[in-house]
Amino acid sequence: MSIVKEALSALAAGEPLVHHNLAVFPLMGGRAGRPPYDTLKEALDAGTVTLTEVSEGGSVPRLALENRGERPVLVIDGEELVGAKQNRVLNLTILAPAGKSIEIPVSCVEQGRWGYRSRHFEDHGRVLFSKARAAKSARVSECRMHRGSSDSDQGEVWHHISAKMEAMRVSSPSSAMEDIYTGNAPRLEEYVSAMRPLEGQAGAVFAINGRLQTLEVFAFTDTLSRLLPKLVRGCAIDALEEYRESVPAPERPQVETFLQEVAAARFVPFPAVGVGEDLRLQAPGLAGGALAAEEALLHLCAFPMPGEERRQPVDDGGTIRRRRPRRFDPPVL
Repeated sequence: MSIVKEALSALAAGEPLVHHNLAVFPLMGGRAGRPPYDTLKEALDAGTVTLTEVSEGGSVPRLALENRGERPVLVIDGEELVGAKQNRVLNLTILAPAGKSIEIPVSCVEQGRWGYRSRHFEDHGRVLFSKARAAKSARVSECRMHRGSSDSDQGEVWHHISAKMEAMRVSSPSSAMEDIYTGNAPRLEEYVSAMRPLEGQAGAVFAINGRLQTLEVFAFTDTLSRLLPKLVRGCAIDALEEYRESVPAPERPQVETFLQEVAAARFVPFPAVGVGEDLRLQAPGLAGGALAAEEALLHLCAFPMPGEERRQPVDDGGTIRRRRPRRFDPPVL
């Protein structure tokens, strides 16, 4: 049995929490107690991790992470990093080793700025909204398979942010994703308050207007509890764009079928950027990835992909087409 199937088979979907048009099905299970790593916010608050540009001049798709602490640090797919020369989001989930410095793959979410706002990056409690995150995840998997790197299609990320701003009538002088969130902060926090983590919860399935949107699974219930508010914000901003006053949640068998589809899907392993293995989901109609380390599936994210989201990448300066193609044929989990 694969590590993904084993982890998902140990979870049970509970009754959904519903706020307006967003439903969150808690996934119960996972490990209790303190994980053998810190989250990004824990490490930043403790002063053991520093995130900076890779050099004075910087590089859009790469950042430097220095972990001076005695514990690894978990940074998840889509987490936003605010500051330095422009805001970024993580391209995939990483376990940064203790006592070491590494470069991490990121995408820009602030197209109109390239100048220092601060020397270090901060965590402001947000992730890339789920529509853009799903598309980014699909492109990272393609790049892993065919080019051996972990780049996104940068042009496509900017396209999603621009479309979101237009749809939600948000103005931003630097086309920064953070302005979409700050401009809708009071309504987003209503969703967060309605979706508090439950004791024993290790994951969640999100649905907007009755459509399944995102699956998040962690090995440890403590990690889910710490990260759920920012994950709710990432889905709630999409719910606000398509706002409806009250929409029935999907039936629980639909959620269980989705979990079975992900469990049965093909995951291709690659060496992780930090510790462990990066598992890229390769299945029709699905996108996502996972990090396996410390003999556990530390994080899994998966997204249903409607037909329009599987279109060709937007050719707008995306980093994945600036590399010479190489073919990799890794083993399959």
